[in-house]
Amino acid sequence: MFKPENRRWLNLALLALLVFYLLYTLGSLWAQGLFSYVAIDYRAFWASAEIVLERGFAAAYDLDLQEQYQRPLYERYRTPTSTYAYATAPMYYLPPFILPMLWLPLLPPLAGFVLWTLLNLLSTVLYLYRFQRALGDETGVTCRWWPLLLAFPLYANLFFGQISHWLLLFVGECFLACRREKPFRAGLWLGGLLLKPQLLLLLLPGLLFGRRFKLLAGLALAGLLVLLLSLVLAGQEGLLELGRLLFFSLDSSEGLATNNPQLMINWRSLAVNLAPLLPDGLDWGLAGAGLLGTASLCLWLWHRARKEGLSSPQFALLLLATYSAACSVAWHSHIHMLLPLLPLLFFLSARQQWLPPALLKTWLLLPPPLFLLGTLLRPGFGHNVIGVATLLINTILLVWAAGVLYRQPA
Repeated sequence: MFKPENRRWLNLALLALLVFYLLYTLGSLWAQGLFSYVAIDYRAFWASAEIVLERGFAAAYDLDLQEQYQRPLYERYRTPTSTYAYATAPMYYLPPFILPMLWLPLLPPLAGFVLWTLLNLLSTVLYLYRFQRALGDETGVTCRWWPLLLAFPLYANLFFGQISHWLLLFVGECFLACRREKPFRAGLWLGGLLLKPQLLLLLLPGLLFGRRFKLLAGLALAGLLVLLLSLVLAGQEGLLELGRLLFFSLDSSEGLATNNPQLMINWRSLAVNLAPLLPDGLDWGLAGAGLLGTASLCLWLWHRARKEGLSSPQFALLLLATYSAACSVAWHSHIHMLLPLLPLLFFLSARQQWLPPALLKTWLLLPPPLFLLGTLLRPGFGHNVIGVATLLINTILLVWAAGVLYRQPA
């Protein structure tokens, strides 16, 4: 992944990242407490599990009920110096994805979050190790994967108590199935992205443009199974309630306070952050052009690579570019959702013609210092800075992929 002569300074940079993450976490806990900033998503998962166990799955999508369970956690664990006002974190996920959370109320909230964090970190480490082992000698991959554990998306996933490490597993297993030329199984694994279905926004038309019909068939079957299980668990009214919650959160005029569009990694975030600086309309004009260009280029890549074998590095690059582009285009996307890029970055970085070390280092090492700089300029502003920076880096990844695939024979 990195040349031996560069490892000394790289190790120093990674050590600095680790120290920064620890200090920032401890400082946030001291200033804000727990469940107001740190572990805000875990707060929603813990409350949702309590609600489901007591009232059923459909009740988990009731915002008023969520507040009854979440506000006591916020009040109990926040510090007197906390500057974060209470906001209810909603449950957006389909009922089958709530099932693995039902054990959370068996532990006190603090102990549960600590165990949840440790399990999330351990599962990520073990999966990356499993991923390298699964690649085997056929790929010639001998580089180290552990520097990727210092990536900001993983830190954000642990910091907020999120579940994007599940997405990492789904994308990683889809890729491994592709390596073995098993498209239907790969499609089944892609069905796990229904955890955050906005990530399928470009994948679905991309699969059609690329004529990957077996992959689509596997994805369709997985989607049908998830939908049927959702109906069994929550019923029709529960799914309608989830639909109403999702449409309300998409409203740009109201929405939900915890959505924080200014902190996202998409073109919407760019428009929101540019709005105070540009004339009316120009902010969304630039963002709309970027969104349209991203989607168009991504779909062209699928058409360009339609004859590539699933096991080829070209297809791995295509998956990397598409997932990055999907996070840029989706109406709701935060930096922790980039965690599934880790196995693809690891695989492609072993071949400099597919992903140069400079691009990988930029993706890995640039966002945290920008986050720190933004935080020093204004409390909370670091998330705005790192969101826009990540959008630009994702765009560079997409353009790089387009350049590589354009040079390949059609």
